[in-house]
Amino acid sequence: MVAHSANVKSLTDVAEEEVIRSISARKATPGKGNSMKKTQPTEAQKKQLKALDAIRDADIDLSDIPDQTNQRDWVRGAMYKPLMRAISIRLPAPDIALAQDLAGKKGLPYQTYIKQLLHDALIREQAGI
Repeated sequence: MVAHSANVKSLTDVAEEEVIRSISARKATPGKGNSMKKTQPTEAQKKQLKALDAIRDADIDLSDIPDQTNQRDWVRGAMYKPLMRAISIRLPAPDIALAQDLAGKKGLPYQTYIKQLLHDALIREQAGI
């Protein structure tokens, strides 16, 4: 029987480590415990919650909240960023040169410019224009 030391791992230890690596792509940190453990509020927090619960809705000052009724300039999904995938595509050299020239005049990187052109063309095609 092999004695366990800091440098010797049993087959079970190795197997567990491989499972952990395949799930999380890193080694588990031993002894951390459950970081998502629920905690109970302290007595001071309970007292604070009870005081807040006693306030009537009509007594809450809402004057510093901005007006939300004008929704004309709102934009849905302004922070949305689509998933990007790297691809390789062969394009004719004259098309790449033209794209580089036009992108330079607009102050854009040429790959970004080509991406915008492709996106706009796909949207037009989808709409049937």
